[in-house]
Amino acid sequence: MPLVVAPTLDVAMRVLQVLGANDDPNSDLQRLGGLSVNPERQEARWGEIVLRLTPQEVRILCALTRPGPRAFDELRDDQGSGRRDTIALRSAVSRLRNKLDRARLPVTIVAIPGYGFELLPGSL
Repeated sequence: MPLVVAPTLDVAMRVLQVLGANDDPNSDLQRLGGLSVNPERQEARWGEIVLRLTPQEVRILCALTRPGPRAFDELRDDQGSGRRDTIALRSAVSRLRNKLDRARLPVTIVAIPGYGFELLPGSL
């Protein structure tokens, strides 16, 4: 909820009602703990830390913010060539892990052999 400074409580309530009637600009955010992913802006945030992401990284991270592990089939990008390319997926996950590590975010992408990946809380 936004901070509203108004001369009276009535004015503040009307402003909050108008704000509540508008679409929430953060409604498309994917969240896991303190991590939020904004697909529209192609970025991930943890507090004041902002990571710029590629469209593929955004898609992978959005999928991983849902509870539980994600299968390879859910993460691969088959739209371009129609091929399922696990090597390309592993490479993209590796790049994403490096970005998360360099930013010192307390999350970890773990591999689940024969299945896929999962995003877990980590430690700094």
